[in-house]
This record gives sequence, C-alpha cells and structure tokens, in this order.
Amino acid sequence: MDAWEIAVRRWTAEQRAAGKAETTIRLWRYYLSRWAREFPDPWTTDRDGHTRPVNRDDIITWLAAPAWSPSTRKSARSALVSFYTWGRAARAIRRNLAASSPRSVCRGGIRDQHPITSSARPWPGPPTGYAS
Repeated sequence: MDAWEIAVRRWTAEQRAAGKAETTIRLWRYYLSRWAREFPDPWTTDRDGHTRPVNRDDIITWLAAPAWSPSTRKSARSALVSFYTWGRAARAIRRNLAASSPRSVCRGGIRDQHPITSSARPWPGPPTGYAS
C-alpha cells in the first residue's frame, strides 16, 4: 500500500465514524484522487526538484483550475480541508495546510436560478380592506 491508500483508508474510517454521509465521503474521495494525481505523496512533493512539504500555494494553485465552477471549487476545498484536518489530528503533518486556503464564494442559489422565483418580489403582506 502506498501513502495515499493508507491515509485515505484511515481518513475514510474517521469520516464514517463521525457520521458523514456516504455521498459526501464518495465525492470527497473523488477530489482527493484528483489531488493525488498531482501530488503522489499526501504530505510532500518534489515538484520543484527537491522534496518539500505540500504547502498552501500548492493548494491554491490546484483550486484555481479555471474550468471549475464555484461549487466544484468549494467541494474540492472542503475535501482538502477535511483530509488535512484529519492529517493534523493523526499527527501526519504539523498544521492543516488547507484551512487557510481561500474559500470559494458560491453565488446564485436556487432562488437566483429558478425562472419563477428569480423575478419574484417579496410578499407585500395581507390585502387591506378586510374586516377583522
């Protein structure tokens, strides 16, 4: 087993123990697998020609993928924050690398996307002129 497989198995067990939904765990594992393609070791990298710890700049560069929507970016960041929070608690790293990464701002909730509610005005209140 490589470092990623061991770490993700342990992280997954902790997520289940904490009661995380299986769909969330599956989605976050997907993002961790994408992250693992860029960083073959969860804790260190040799991208610059020498081995060094994975750092905040690595995370920001990865999260800045131009084709990602804000919600994709938010999910990917959540996966990394969860994983590196676990890594810190498991004493695999000294600090959570992802916790200080910029939060994605997801604009345009359901109300802004729905054709009926996007132009709806707030309810003005009960009609006037009725006897009480």
